[in-house]
Amino acid sequence: MIALTMKHAMKRNTKSGFTIVELLIVIVVIAILATLTVVAYNGIQNRGRTSAGAANANMIAKKAELFNSINATYPSYCQFTTNTMVPTGTTPVSGTGPGTCVAGGAAVSTEVKLDNVNMLTPSAMTGPISANGTVTQYKRCTTNGAQLTYWDASGSAGVMKSVGDTTTCP
Repeated sequence: MIALTMKHAMKRNTKSGFTIVELLIVIVVIAILATLTVVAYNGIQNRGRTSAGAANANMIAKKAELFNSINATYPSYCQFTTNTMVPTGTTPVSGTGPGTCVAGGAAVSTEVKLDNVNMLTPSAMTGPISANGTVTQYKRCTTNGAQLTYWDASGSAGVMKSVGDTTTCP
């Protein structure tokens, strides 16, 4: 009877633990799940950035349309960034903000005023400047129209939105 119990106890101790193959399978499954999670998270972030860019472009387009309805012309970049009617200076070659635009003339109506001038850039769309979705390119084509471009992070490209007559835009 004692011999049978000892034999039974020895059998139980030799089968404990996981094999290397079992551990590798678990590690591979965890790696696959982690990869899927990171890819899904990046997709959600890109959709959020694109949505932010579209919302900014729509808001700027509405302000440009309102400016046009009040003043019978679309605002220039300097008019937008200084919030005045007759600014002096030039638009920056690249980057955001007013550049050397200096306020001049009467202030624009509060409905048209941009609260954050760093949401506009006159330069060509580039990933590093606009990839976060907060910067919109603004270009007045003529006094009758303007083009806005925001960054689509999902497609890694600029999305153009036109207001007014943009037939004279290159």
